[in-house]
Amino acid sequence: MALGTIVAESNNWEILTNPIIIAILLTVGLAGIFVELLAPGHIIPGAIGVGAFILYFYGQITSGIAEMSAPIIFLIGLVLLIVEVVVPGGIFGTLGAIALFYSVVAAAKSVAVGVSALAIGIIAAILFIWILYKFFGFRTTWNKLILTDKQNNEEGYTSSKNKKHLIGRKGVALSALRPAGWAQIDGQKEDVVSEGELIPKDANIIVTNVEGTRVVVKKVDEEIE
Repeated sequence: MALGTIVAESNNWEILTNPIIIAILLTVGLAGIFVELLAPGHIIPGAIGVGAFILYFYGQITSGIAEMSAPIIFLIGLVLLIVEVVVPGGIFGTLGAIALFYSVVAAAKSVAVGVSALAIGIIAAILFIWILYKFFGFRTTWNKLILTDKQNNEEGYTSSKNKKHLIGRKGVALSALRPAGWAQIDGQKEDVVSEGELIPKDANIIVTNVEGTRVVVKKVDEEIE
């Protein structure tokens, strides 16, 4: 009886080894982790992403396809990616991505299945993030990935390499800063990021620092003159 129950439960988890299910899990996992890394602090996307990867590795291990070394390598890669966010430089991020992708392929029943599912997951995750950015106002704290030197006079938005002159200037948040978003400063629409706090839409803000194209603001209580 006990053996039959174990076998039945094992067979139930075999659905997680289906190539279509694998591609879906990897898409959700990568999208969640990418969103969390690009805009830290949301928590929920990262938790959903990690949960999807847990299901992926659990299904592979339960079916006897993968060993515990695969999720361990994945965790190492995830830690390296987090370190990259805290200490940018490229090295930790590159090593983290390699470890993450290697662990996914190593856990699959074959290299072909792992690579194809991973490729689908990456493309779908990038498309998902692009949709969030294009249609839902998603903003990343890694402004260098999305800022350009283009000026659009109709929207009143400018992006320049040197914005030191904005330090001390006051403005109004055009969107909620979570921590990134839009603000109007000196009559111009600027891509800004808060010092870490959540700033609601229409709140008065002041520029406290400028790091390259990264404009840092904080909330102020007084009215903007």
